[in-house]
Amino acid sequence: MTPDEFKALRHDLGLSVAQMADALGLGGERAATTLREIENGARTPHGSTVKLAERLRADLAASHAEK
Repeated sequence: MTPDEFKALRHDLGLSVAQMADALGLGGERAATTLREIENGARTPHGSTVKLAERLRADLAASHAEK
């Protein structure tokens, strides 16, 4: 996923940076900072973070398809 896709997903889910960081399993005191860095392209996310984000995106798409 691109940085813009991470940011768009967070906005589509209606989550704050801290909430999205938690949903992606980014723990620790710097979780929100880490997500901001991913969204700004300053940090490359780990594979597990990308997989969780892709799962969230698929779940969001499925929920929109059901409506």
